[in-house]
Amino acid sequence: GDDAAAADFSLKSVVIGIVVALISYFGKLCKPLLKVFVPPIFDTLRALAPKYDALVLATGACPLFDTDEDNDGVGLDRFVLAALELVVVVLEKGKLGRLFRAQLEQLAVLAVWYAHMTEEHVDVWSSDVDEYLTQDDDDMAAWDVRAASAHIAQLLVVLFGEAGVGAVLNAVAHFCERAHAEREARDPTWWKRKEAAMLQLGKIAEELIDMTRYADDEFDFDHLLHAAVLADLD
Repeated sequence: GDDAAAADFSLKSVVIGIVVALISYFGKLCKPLLKVFVPPIFDTLRALAPKYDALVLATGACPLFDTDEDNDGVGLDRFVLAALELVVVVLEKGKLGRLFRAQLEQLAVLAVWYAHMTEEHVDVWSSDVDEYLTQDDDDMAAWDVRAASAHIAQLLVVLFGEAGVGAVLNAVAHFCERAHAEREARDPTWWKRKEAAMLQLGKIAEELIDMTRYADDEFDFDHLLHAAVLADLD
């Protein structure tokens, strides 16, 4: 049941936290461990994405998002954050981050997928727009699944350069197209998908501007423009 699932996610979160601490302290010495540990964590993140997506976009509460007596999050959300923090700390270690090279495109998709607003975000930001604007300030933004996902998009660009930019832009275009299809189908949550895509586009905007020659060689900006802007004007 949900209680068992929450306990399982909590235990796995603790284990991931230990691995994150080891990487933070010992860096490249952990590479043999990461070669074994990272693939299943990545596969789990990918497998859980549709479930997390459904829970985040749903308007009702879910037991997997309950808190314990100490007000510490347990369950799926805590596990996802722990797993994303593992991805963040590996990417921040530079050469270690190249372990994700083969999964670059998929990781960019997950970075957008897990960046959707929760209902808690909607409630807080609807009552105070200034709280929404603080997410653009890395020093002020709350650290949660959404923030970790946004940081991953930035790290992909820093570590993989033009390939990272291309991966994030492809993911942004993909989710913009999904949002447009959901809007056409009158799905009331379509805007969350579009907003998550625009968030990630904004996070890499500076690097994108700096890489002007990239547009000529590798990426179809007309496609991105249509998916991100023009499709909603039809």
